[in-house]
Amino acid sequence: MPFERRITDEMVDIARALTAAGASLREAAAALECVDGTLRRYGLRDDPELTRQRRAELARSLNKRWTPDLIIAAINAWAEQYGTPPAASDWNPALARRQGRPDRAERHAAGDWPFYSTIFRYFPSWSAAIEAAGFPSRPRGGRPPIPLDVVPVFGEDGQPPGGYANRRGHRLRDAP
Repeated sequence: MPFERRITDEMVDIARALTAAGASLREAAAALECVDGTLRRYGLRDDPELTRQRRAELARSLNKRWTPDLIIAAINAWAEQYGTPPAASDWNPALARRQGRPDRAERHAAGDWPFYSTIFRYFPSWSAAIEAAGFPSRPRGGRPPIPLDVVPVFGEDGQPPGGYANRRGHRLRDAP
């Protein structure tokens, strides 16, 4: 907000009531459409006990100790819940959002799942973790493998279709 919004005594009282009811200072400021710094200038502060509890809860969730057995159990639980073992982007919320799949990020946040990076502390690769849980690993990129009976078709001149031979500097230009 480019300009500081002036708040009235009634608004300060509302903010105090919200923080007393368990809302954070940031939530109270959002309800009043101002920034939390404005409320701090009027003497409001977050409840220190509530802040300590929130930080402790966050620390417990982030410091969970995963072991290979717990990771395998999580993979099996995911497969039971969603029908397939997790893909790498299922346990990497940032990647899921970049790929335009916020649903995957929400599924990860909804459960108690390890993060993608945690897998590599205990397994050499994502595929190794999936295979250790008893599932076949997916090919890289999630694409199905190309069947062996599908072969590239070349013309009578030995060149692939599409005019690759006419492109300057193309490695297939001088193919037999």
